[in-house]
Amino acid sequence: MKTNGGYIRKACSCFLGFVMASLICVGCGKSPHRISICDLQGEGEISPYFGQKVEISGIITADYENQSPAGFFIQDNVCSDGIETGISSGVFVLTSRGLDQVSRGDEVSVSGIVVEFSRETMLVTREDSIQIISVTNPLPDLINLDTGILIGVNSTEYEPWEGMRVSLHSAVVVESAAEQGSFLVLPNFNRIDSQIHITAETKGILRIIQDQTNLRLSSAVVGDYVFDLKGLVRQDHDGYILYLIEPESVVLEKSKDSFGIILSEAKAGKNHTPTTSSTINITLTGTPTPYPVDLLITELLPNPKGTEPDGEWIEIYNPGAHALPLTGIKIGDETTSGGKEGMFRFPDGYIIEAREVLVIGHKAVTFRSVYGFNPDFEFEDSDYLIPDLIPYLDWSGNSVQFRNGGDEALLLDPWDNIIDQVSYGDSEYSAFQKPVAAPKEGHTLERYPPEQDKNQAGDWRERAGGSPGRLDQTLPTPVIISTPSPQPIATLSPSPSMTYTPVIPSITPAPIWLLINEIMANPAGAEPEGEWIEILNPKNEPMPLTSVKIGDAVHPGDPEGMLLFPDGDMIEPGEVIIIAYQAADFESTYGFKPDYEMSASDSAVKLLVPYHSWAGGKIRFSNSGDELVILDGWDDIVDTLAYGNSDFILFQPSVSAAPEGYSLARYPAGIDTDTTGDWIESDLPSPGEINPGPPTSTPTIAPSASGTPTLELTPSLTSSPSLTGSLTIQESPTPSPLFTIQETATDTHVPPTSTSQTPSVTEANTLTATIQASLTPLPSLTDSATLTPHYSATVFPFETSTLTPAPPTHTSTPEYIEDVQIVLNEILADPDPVNGDANGDGEVNNDDDEFLELINLLDTDLDISDWEISDAVRTRFIFPAGTVLSPNCPLIVFGGGSPEGDFGGSLVLTAGSLALNNAGDTISLWDEEGNLRLRLSYGSEGGLNQSLTRNPDLIGYPLGVHSEIPNADNRLYSPGLKLNGEVFEICP
Repeated sequence: MKTNGGYIRKACSCFLGFVMASLICVGCGKSPHRISICDLQGEGEISPYFGQKVEISGIITADYENQSPAGFFIQDNVCSDGIETGISSGVFVLTSRGLDQVSRGDEVSVSGIVVEFSRETMLVTREDSIQIISVTNPLPDLINLDTGILIGVNSTEYEPWEGMRVSLHSAVVVESAAEQGSFLVLPNFNRIDSQIHITAETKGILRIIQDQTNLRLSSAVVGDYVFDLKGLVRQDHDGYILYLIEPESVVLEKSKDSFGIILSEAKAGKNHTPTTSSTINITLTGTPTPYPVDLLITELLPNPKGTEPDGEWIEIYNPGAHALPLTGIKIGDETTSGGKEGMFRFPDGYIIEAREVLVIGHKAVTFRSVYGFNPDFEFEDSDYLIPDLIPYLDWSGNSVQFRNGGDEALLLDPWDNIIDQVSYGDSEYSAFQKPVAAPKEGHTLERYPPEQDKNQAGDWRERAGGSPGRLDQTLPTPVIISTPSPQPIATLSPSPSMTYTPVIPSITPAPIWLLINEIMANPAGAEPEGEWIEILNPKNEPMPLTSVKIGDAVHPGDPEGMLLFPDGDMIEPGEVIIIAYQAADFESTYGFKPDYEMSASDSAVKLLVPYHSWAGGKIRFSNSGDELVILDGWDDIVDTLAYGNSDFILFQPSVSAAPEGYSLARYPAGIDTDTTGDWIESDLPSPGEINPGPPTSTPTIAPSASGTPTLELTPSLTSSPSLTGSLTIQESPTPSPLFTIQETATDTHVPPTSTSQTPSVTEANTLTATIQASLTPLPSLTDSATLTPHYSATVFPFETSTLTPAPPTHTSTPEYIEDVQIVLNEILADPDPVNGDANGDGEVNNDDDEFLELINLLDTDLDISDWEISDAVRTRFIFPAGTVLSPNCPLIVFGGGSPEGDFGGSLVLTAGSLALNNAGDTISLWDEEGNLRLRLSYGSEGGLNQSLTRNPDLIGYPLGVHSEIPNADNRLYSPGLKLNGEVFEICP
């Protein structure tokens, strides 16, 4: 994406986005490096302190807190002026909120993070990291650019003066400001009146931006002269900018001589008006002739897993061979002019390049939190660095919000003709029938192949997760299907030979479900040679490995690795396969060869190949923390794991890093909730096998007097996990019954009450051994006695019996943190499919009808503005500013829809989506300062088609199933009401 002119807001790097999102914790951790601005700028374009926390000081030379991006310039008088050393002593300081208390002439000390944004070095800070040392100081002298700079193609770049105050005596206009407001100038130190050939590689060109051109300057045409330029040197992707300090003092002199400029090569992304004479002026009159605009909608996320509509986005694509201006292009979900839905236009001055893909997010901050990078545009302003689309009021005046059940998306050209369209779900839009099936939550609609446009449902497919900014342009893998051989018919002449007709359908890559099953990230031997990964096919059907990738580069372009499986390979149902970093090292450790390797150490083992379209590095796991992902044929993430100090947003919190020699193993096998509960540390790694479970424990086997070993089973009278046995005993006159032990461990235990009671167990995925034993009668026990049954046992077919305890379950002791100010009283994660219309809007929806009920326990108002609700995955809702709860007042947060009713006078909000997990989840409430105020977990009881609630209200715990509580009168839920149907308190 390029702009036709103007110093515009552009999407910054992921690093800058995350730094801004976290408000740059410059006050925490170790102290920043105290350096000069010259040290910060360094000798190259990239600061040697990039990404580091530093402290600098100097004089503020310009303050732009009301502009975008907002901040101020600071210049260091102590270090170089740039002329002799080629190092700048100035820098732009970007403030996190765009407001500051400083003024030009203040001497300040500033702490912040060094970033590179659009090729300009910046220091990102926040207001409390700025200290004013003194005020009303004289400004640094202007650096005269006329000194030491050569003319024309030999002109130097302006890196030595980036961020500094400079002056330029004169320059010649080399690109007109016509229709754009910005123009390009080339320093003209000697006023040479001869032709200069300007090419795309010509250096020394400066841009004067639109915001600083008055009526006189905006009339400049090619060949005119400008004098007395004073400004600050800035930089972006399109080159260097002279940001004028005193635009009103610039003198414009119209060309009167033979001076001419030849633009011998158009610069990419610019609408040049080449001319050989400065006297040529073109005036456009009348209605412009429409030009062909060929743009396509290529992907749409109408039903995101997170908040709605914040997480929605739409992708467009230019399939043509030429760039197109976006000026006048509109996009929205309103099909008719004057309708009630939304239509927005792109801001002026932007271009979509040939074959370029652009993404428009509803909110950039939400999009970035999910995908790790910024969209190109946003509908609703959430990040001042991302350009906003503008409401197109001539068509409609509402926002663009896609309905989950069905809607439309349209592109309009500058003359309001429909360029492209798609409808889905229950849409009745007549211009696109039959509509595409509405996608599931978190799935997108994707045009495939990207250029296919028949305005039919067959142009589209559903895709899990989505791939914003990337087109799947891979050719379908041909599948050759032989036609049945016809039965030969007897003839007097030979029959023609039978042929097979290849049928090559339009193939969609098969849906892939594979799981990371075990990983050795910290081997006891050599690293990375001893590292390996195990993946599992949990399905009852084979999975193709063609186009499947695995690696630790979780975002495209990351410096880590992503590898591709060989074409044609399969993984069978229930099969596990091993990918070792080095096959030779793996075989020396485990005694067999892996299925694949990452480095060519054994020609007998298949080699995974680098997938450079995603990342170009190598897979090398950090012991302290890293990530691992599996990608399918569309580069969507199939499974993920993060451990240690990883901050990968799709898997938080991360699993604890395993000690040296231990693996991280999925247990139980096949269970995938993308949480730490799926994983255990294993001191006995088991590559190539289904993980047996937590570390093993062996019971004590003591010899009896006859030499027969005695198996000691001592049930614990506490709730700590203990080994227990389930005994099936056949009574006989002789002490030789056969019995079976189901070996397990649980976090609960039922102590025996009599000598005849056997230990209680919980069945698990464990080892079973058959034991022949004789029973020794036990004496009677008191309540305080310790039960120690002795069995004379012979174990077979194993020489020893290794008991494998199951991992402790947590349903009996869920994570629970209370707050004295506010209580989570009721949760509905699984609305009943028939009677689940909890929000009363007349429609049962498994997402919209989910709700959380919170109640203020104080005797005073409770302001919860900017508090956040999160589940085990991510933030699901942020309370808007001004959200205040009165004493004893309930607050209901529904997943979505249009709630109808008073709900007991409660305050009612909708989140867009709560995405509560029916099988179990953890709900957390965080205040505006990031403090955890309450946390409550539930398990599989959340999936019973009704709510979970406190009994009694406000204080009961654990939560009960709503309809099973006697005074609930069989109701499935009661948002805003007590269990018995009474109101809590009428909110004002």
